[in-house]
Amino acid sequence: MHLTESFRFCPQCGRSWSDMDACTRFNRHVKCLNCDFVVYQDPKVAVCVIIEMGEKIVLLRRKIPTDIGDWAVPGGFVDAGEKVEEAAIREVMEEVGLDISITELIGVYSRVGDPVILIVYAGSVEGGNLECGPEALEVFSFPYAQIPWGRLAFPANRDALLDYFAVRNGQQR
Repeated sequence: MHLTESFRFCPQCGRSWSDMDACTRFNRHVKCLNCDFVVYQDPKVAVCVIIEMGEKIVLLRRKIPTDIGDWAVPGGFVDAGEKVEEAAIREVMEEVGLDISITELIGVYSRVGDPVILIVYAGSVEGGNLECGPEALEVFSFPYAQIPWGRLAFPANRDALLDYFAVRNGQQR
């Protein structure tokens, strides 16, 4: 999406960008020709945590867009000013009811054209009860052989799970 589709007016001076001569491309960004303000399209940072319970992986079936009905590793967006590890712990509690601790960084995932950068951790359960939060249709713990690989919500979830299991099996991906 082009920034002029998201911003109809310059956030600095308020000039309308409906006129083609009101703004211009500045590298990958948009620059107001009235006040020279540059709008940077920054990425969104998300986190998720791969959690093993009894040699099974906790996944949730999504209740909200995008990918409603598909399975995902518990996680979500980091709020501005929030520490990423704390966001990961918060998101797991909100989505699947588990109190966890972060045990390791699995990886950082991004794709060309996708504005989301995903940071994936492994975590261990410290408490709570496995249950659906408001964004989940259901939660389930899958053995590796039964993970619904074809119904995972995001490519980065698939990549992270494959990396997680490769490391657990002494391999590299």
